[in-house]
Amino acid sequence: MFALMLGLSILGFLVLLALFFLPVFQHLKPLGKMIGFATKWISALLLLYTYTQLYPNRSEADVFKYFDDGVELNQIRKENPEVFTRIMIGNWTKKDLPYLDRMHYWFRSYDHGLSNDNRMVIRINALVNMVSQGYYPVNVLFFLLLSFIGSYYLFRFFLALCHEKWMAFACAFLIPSTVFWSSGILKEGLVMCALGLLLFSLKRFLSSHGWRHALVFGAAFFVLMHLKIYILVSLLPFLVIGVIFNHFGSTRKSLLFGMTSLLLLFLIQALCIPNWNVLSILQGKQFDFIQMAEAVHAGSRVPIHRLTQSYASLLSLLPVGIWNVMYYPDVTMLKNPQSVAAYAENVLFWLLMVGGVVGIFYNERPKYWTVLSLMFVFLVFGIIGITAPVVGAMVRYKAPVLPFFLFSLLLLQPKPFKVKLNQLKFFKWINTQL
Repeated sequence: MFALMLGLSILGFLVLLALFFLPVFQHLKPLGKMIGFATKWISALLLLYTYTQLYPNRSEADVFKYFDDGVELNQIRKENPEVFTRIMIGNWTKKDLPYLDRMHYWFRSYDHGLSNDNRMVIRINALVNMVSQGYYPVNVLFFLLLSFIGSYYLFRFFLALCHEKWMAFACAFLIPSTVFWSSGILKEGLVMCALGLLLFSLKRFLSSHGWRHALVFGAAFFVLMHLKIYILVSLLPFLVIGVIFNHFGSTRKSLLFGMTSLLLLFLIQALCIPNWNVLSILQGKQFDFIQMAEAVHAGSRVPIHRLTQSYASLLSLLPVGIWNVMYYPDVTMLKNPQSVAAYAENVLFWLLMVGGVVGIFYNERPKYWTVLSLMFVFLVFGIIGITAPVVGAMVRYKAPVLPFFLFSLLLLQPKPFKVKLNQLKFFKWINTQL
């Protein structure tokens, strides 16, 4: 463990020096780049410490399981390049099963019609291992850089909407849960990268119609589709409405055309992919998560009603899911620094929501994209709360969308409060230094 921490520390320090002296990520000044990357680097060390000292069973540690399977897949490459190629492009056959069975997380014990999101992370690790030769800190550093890129482009996206550097920076780089869970060899870092690139490239494409932005959007869309499809599905309706509003500039026309477009998408899905049933998928994932929680005797479970094969059941459970994600962990669950940090984070968000409600009466009508962002966040919260009734999983799974939640709530704060805040010397100074 000491060797891994030391190696990651040295590599992280070298990257910090490079970010300080090299003209990369030009919309952040050296101090902003160093703070942004240092928080991820320190979080990566904390994550590594957590899964080596507090939870020392390596076979159950998420930060190692994708890496270890990536090492095994890279070993398959050395033994049989043809099998490796088929596995990487997804064209493997039954005769390749003996190789696939050597990996512990390539197959899942359940399948509800969704792509196995473990496989993309395993494949990426296998590719990185061709350079790192299985040296864990190098793989971590690669994922840190991807996460940093995602946060940087979320920062650029937020900055284009609010013009307050400190606000955009805090939302993109400084939310504890988001930084912690996106700073290791986990799906969350890739999701952050994909979300940042997806939204920024879409915004740039709408203004310039550059083909490069279209390619980046397509690549980010592909990654999200194979990693966290519920985030992509939750985001799509509001992307469609936002794009239409950008074209028409009318809320009424945007809603009309947006709802029509969504109905067409549902119709196409029903006709072309009839076996892909959203209710069945959610019901199956909820059942499996409950079974798993009972099997491992998870101590942070919350009660939740079973989802049935009806949209009425889904609509009735969504508010319960949102409440669970926003409320837990409560004071009875504060057993370690992680739970305390998650609790404090929830308290902050509740205070900001109260401020946001007050701000609605003080400010002008909220911008349409603020409302769309909040609707996206609450839809993701609802899906997480329905399918993952375990507090630890809730805290982790909601991490990638917290930047949108914080950004929307900050924009909704009462205008007099925001004016006084921006007039403070510290915020004036930090705006010039980031």
